[in-house]
Amino acid sequence: GVTRRPPARLESLKTQKSQSVHSREEIDERMRLVEERRKLLEDERRASLRTKSARVRRRAPVSPISE
Repeated sequence: GVTRRPPARLESLKTQKSQSVHSREEIDERMRLVEERRKLLEDERRASLRTKSARVRRRAPVSPISE
């Protein structure tokens, strides 16, 4: 049979794959950075929530959860 060329997107994927030969350390480093960023964001959210809920609590002692 006639050997067809693979579609262009496969070619580009192959080239990307060959370029992105990441070492284990690189990936670990990236994961660690993402983890740290996530923790920071979480802490910020918690802090803002805490201040908001504290503000609400001071005004109205009835918590909306118990309704």
